[in-house]
Amino acid sequence: MATEYQFTTESNWALFWSETYDADPVINVLERFHPIGTVTPGLTLSASHIAVWCFNDQAQGNWRYGARYFIKIGTGITVNGGTPDTVIKAGKIYLDQIEIIEIPQYASAFSIDIQIPYWHRNFQLKIWEYTGNDQNIVQDKLDQIIANTTA
Repeated sequence: MATEYQFTTESNWALFWSETYDADPVINVLERFHPIGTVTPGLTLSASHIAVWCFNDQAQGNWRYGARYFIKIGTGITVNGGTPDTVIKAGKIYLDQIEIIEIPQYASAFSIDIQIPYWHRNFQLKIWEYTGNDQNIVQDKLDQIIANTTA
């Protein structure tokens, strides 16, 4: 069955996370910075799709790579006395480009980690949840055919 999403309508996206990060300078060392590291919003999402955008206003003109994302769920599996999260999807995010990510439906909720490379000293991150309708166009067409044949 084909599903039609309305990604091009701005009202179908709800801003979930918006933050700016700055790398801390290393004390008493010029031009050295501690990496920003991994960003974990700490909240769970439940949307079928999310959009992620990142930007570095200090990036050189040839920089394209922004970060890496990891979509995670809890499985409840015990390993070495703990229950680590399971990564169900991973990928790249490019600077100043919105990446739409389809979330595999393994669980009703998931979390996301954004791993920022060490060379970014300034980093803006925005994450949106898709809140629009998931319209099944095949079912809509069948409903139209049935309605026309019974009329």
